[in-house]
Amino acid sequence: MAGIVEFVRKGFSLDLTLAVTATAIIGLSARIWKNVHLSRVLKMIETLRAARPIAPSAEKEKRDLESVLWGLRRRTWLFGVSLFLTLAPLSFDFTHGLSRMVRDVPWHAAFDWSLAAVLWFLYFANLRRHTATLVCAILFTLIPIPFVLHSVLADRRVLEFAILWVCAAFIWLGYFRQRSC
Repeated sequence: MAGIVEFVRKGFSLDLTLAVTATAIIGLSARIWKNVHLSRVLKMIETLRAARPIAPSAEKEKRDLESVLWGLRRRTWLFGVSLFLTLAPLSFDFTHGLSRMVRDVPWHAAFDWSLAAVLWFLYFANLRRHTATLVCAILFTLIPIPFVLHSVLADRRVLEFAILWVCAAFIWLGYFRQRSC
């Protein structure tokens, strides 16, 4: 019998709490609707919620899809060149007998791996295009310096490093060119 009385008391108090809460909410909403400025804002919010979203034009959708396609192509090329520069020093040369680039020309292997490190960073960092261009331009300008100094002091070719500086110059030009807004 005591359990039934306790249940009735809890149920009654729960119903009473719900009734008091509902009355407070109704009173609050009545005060809000009496306030003219607040009611205007609420009506505008309701209007905005009821409005259908504006569909993008077909031209914008096409432009967005082409942008995504070019981004994927850039990432594919970046992956391919990074993988090539990573594995190229481990390859064999059969022209003068069996030789490895790592063993015979370690400076060229280090150069390829330093370029690969830059490209792998760009691939995994997933930077915006403008930022990636700046990083690439800076590193392609600075990376060849120790290799050029070593090649000059060792009386070796410097042409491939000069080619990289020409590429860096084009990257700098692309970074600083005027963009249409």
